[in-house]
Amino acid sequence: MANSLHYVPDKPALLKKLLPCLRPAGCFVIVEYDTDLANPWVPYPIRYAALKGLFASVGFASVTKLAERPSGYSRANLYAVTFTI
Repeated sequence: MANSLHYVPDKPALLKKLLPCLRPAGCFVIVEYDTDLANPWVPYPIRYAALKGLFASVGFASVTKLAERPSGYSRANLYAVTFTI
C-alpha cells in the first residue's frame, strides 16, 4: 500500500475490511509519510507510531520497519514497514 493509506479518512474501517482478504501469515507493506500534517496531496497522513497502534488495534501482531528516508516533496520522512498477522 505504497502512498495509498494517506487517502483514507477511516483507516480502521478499511483495515478491518482488508484483514479477511489476507492469507494465513499474510502481511501488509506500507510506505507512508511520517507526519500528521495534511496537505492537498496527502490529506490523511499517519505517523509511524500511530500506524503501529492502528495495526495492533485491528489484529496485527508484528511490525518491522524496513527503511526511512527524506521525502523529496515534504519535510516529513517517508517510511516503509511490514505488518504481519
